[in-house]
Amino acid sequence: MEMFDTVAASERGAWLHLTNMITGQPAYADEDETAPMRIRLLGMDSAEVRKRVKRRAAALTKRRGVKLDIKRMSEEQILGILNEGEGNQIMDAVDATVGWENLTRDGKPLDYSYENAEWLYKSYPAILRQVQEFLEVEANFFETA
Repeated sequence: MEMFDTVAASERGAWLHLTNMITGQPAYADEDETAPMRIRLLGMDSAEVRKRVKRRAAALTKRRGVKLDIKRMSEEQILGILNEGEGNQIMDAVDATVGWENLTRDGKPLDYSYENAEWLYKSYPAILRQVQEFLEVEANFFETA
């Protein structure tokens, strides 16, 4: 039954080696290709990730507080909801991120933090998309992947 244990696999986590968007090859922070640019992720079935996602959902529900009536909403209100959805995608990636290696900001090493993860995914949508795609494939979190 190990092949179905996505919880244990998610808890172990996995490294995503980022792809250089110019070359389509694995990204490195150096020319010798000894410093891979990679992000450590927990799978979406991880207890910690599920807890963070539920907390955000609870806060969003509380903020909205009333039943949504799309027919009565202005275009601006609907755009606000769509923006919240985009923000949720970013925060799903932030919630799953537990570390990284060889990433920089303004030429200096970028230390891992929840806040820096949010900045990274907002600033670099291409990195966010790579993280989202990686998280969608449960096999990435099994040791044979």
